[in-house]
Amino acid sequence: MVPAIRLPSGPTLFVLVSGVVSLCVVWIAKRRHSARNKRPSNSYKQIPTKWNQVGIVTGLHIYPLKAGHGVSVDRAYCDRKGLTPIEKESVGPLSDRCFILYDRKERKYITNLAHPRLILVKTLALDRNIYE
Repeated sequence: MVPAIRLPSGPTLFVLVSGVVSLCVVWIAKRRHSARNKRPSNSYKQIPTKWNQVGIVTGLHIYPLKAGHGVSVDRAYCDRKGLTPIEKESVGPLSDRCFILYDRKERKYITNLAHPRLILVKTLALDRNIYE
């Protein structure tokens, strides 16, 4: 003889069913979201065969101090950290956003959104012999 299984009823059954349904909804939502944002495996390795013009470069600027005044450069090399000027004499050993203002007491970065006059701060490297 098979023993009878006693199923919960009333509020206990409601809590169990709603928990299972909630877990299913979260699982499905995560699965749909992650699948939507994935690229085909080799798409990042393929070089496009058709190019579309999206704009015209009229000038290059680097901003050694993030949110500070920009410096115009004629040529620049693009690396992982941003733009680095090719002509070292123009700005010295500075690259794009290599400095940032930080308030230790508040533990916050200082930006020109909170301090609009920060855009007036110009950055210049005084030691130009660093490349020799």
